[in-house]
Amino acid sequence: MSLPSPRRRTQTCRRQVDLSPLPCQCRPLRTYEALARTSIIAFISHGLAGFAVRRKNRPELPFPQRSTQGSTTRSKGVAFCSIVNRSLPRIPTVLLMGSILGLAACAAQTRAKTVAVYTPPRSASAAQIAIDTVTLTKRLRAIGSSDAVSARGASLVVTGAELPVPATSLGQPGHFYLRSVLCGAPAYSPTAKTSLPAGRVPACHSQYALTVSNLAVTPNSSDPKGYTSNTLPPDPVFAAYPSTPLDNPESAVLLPVDAASGVLEYPRCILGRAIPRAMNIASASTRFDTVGHMWVVDFTLTPTGSGAWDRAAKASFHQFLAIDVDGIVKSAGIVEPNQIAFTSFGGKGEIPGNSNSSEAKALAALLVSGPLVTPLRVTTGR
Repeated sequence: MSLPSPRRRTQTCRRQVDLSPLPCQCRPLRTYEALARTSIIAFISHGLAGFAVRRKNRPELPFPQRSTQGSTTRSKGVAFCSIVNRSLPRIPTVLLMGSILGLAACAAQTRAKTVAVYTPPRSASAAQIAIDTVTLTKRLRAIGSSDAVSARGASLVVTGAELPVPATSLGQPGHFYLRSVLCGAPAYSPTAKTSLPAGRVPACHSQYALTVSNLAVTPNSSDPKGYTSNTLPPDPVFAAYPSTPLDNPESAVLLPVDAASGVLEYPRCILGRAIPRAMNIASASTRFDTVGHMWVVDFTLTPTGSGAWDRAAKASFHQFLAIDVDGIVKSAGIVEPNQIAFTSFGGKGEIPGNSNSSEAKALAALLVSGPLVTPLRVTTGR
């Protein structure tokens, strides 16, 4: 029986070994391709060694050896193909292992990519950075993200998958205050003849103050709102005052109203001092209000927060209370206007007026995580 020529048999062996690049085009996979190729060479070398041992130990053949150059080449070709044929069954396993390891490396590389870098606007101590790392991690978990947060110098780096909310929303300070609304204020419009007043925000004029007597809230089941009340115009004197730059909980402030929320008819308003511990939040969730066609954040207060909230609401019964979030009025309304007597809120509250689910999720995350020690600005990320 004649054997095929060494050239033809070698080509047959090569066709059985597919060393084309694997599908994933990332750096780790190419590394594992090289590992697979190296392993194939190792298998062939192992076959060569075994073949040499077997050849050395086999008995002499009964027919005479040929010493011509052609016969030697032919014998080498047969030996090579024999070795490759013995190694071929192991090659698909090596390629499969290389593919699996490469794909795993690709997935790990994707999960570990940097999605956002937060940097404080001013210098922060290592202790402050450590606290903000924990707070930012809580915010990520609240939005359903498993991304990791690590401190690199003065920056906080978030690595993992893309965030479901804008990165800028998670870097907000996250200060929530419950305040009474003293009066409405017009938009800021300074003129050349008006010098800006200095010092604290002045008191509201009596005819514009949102008091019980001025509002005259009356429950009325026949009214679409369930009650009637007087509508008071904004105090025009505050047009010359810019909004308060620092949201100080210990003093009255002049803050803008979130226009998207539609909670007040005023562009700005004067708020009283923050009620201590009234915004101690235990949990928060989001839902879509099909009646108002907006996203709402529902929150549950801690026992301490619930007591402080009820005391403030009872003192402001049939008057306005507002939730101030980082210097912006996110929610405001009259306390139980369709009731003739105050009843406890039971530790429950809501912040309506969110334009989309992403905004609502970010707001809920700020509620449950607590405030940052230092505000963070995004230097990398959306």
